[in-house]
Amino acid sequence: MQRKSLCVLLTMLIACAFTSARTVPRIVKVIHLKNQTDSIGPITLYTPHKAGLFRLSSFLVTAVANGQAGLWCETFGFTDSVGPGTAMGPSACLNSQATGNISQEVTTVESAAGAPITLSIAPGPFGPTTGTVYNVDVVVEELPEVPEDEAQ
Repeated sequence: MQRKSLCVLLTMLIACAFTSARTVPRIVKVIHLKNQTDSIGPITLYTPHKAGLFRLSSFLVTAVANGQAGLWCETFGFTDSVGPGTAMGPSACLNSQATGNISQEVTTVESAAGAPITLSIAPGPFGPTTGTVYNVDVVVEELPEVPEDEAQ
């Protein structure tokens, strides 16, 4: 009886593990770029093996400011079922005027299999960024597929 209960419990745990694995985002890449003084990229963050949705979370911080209102702006590149595209959210630019300024961005993109998801950071349209230093952290998560019968 005890052995049978243990087998049932083990089966339930395995079933729960597989069920939660399909419903929880999976971190596929984390990058930390410290002490950046110039433009970045485009650099490949992740190249998916299969098409899907990906959540991109970024955090930029001014480590050394220049006292001027320059901007470092990030852009994510991807290729979805329509073709190549870019994503740049409303808070995708970091103000380099004061040390400790931050920019946080979370965006979701669709990516085709074998098509890289990229990151670019370049000076924005306002003010100089000369003399500034910034740090970048990015997390790429693969979002779970929703079964068609649950997508309604």
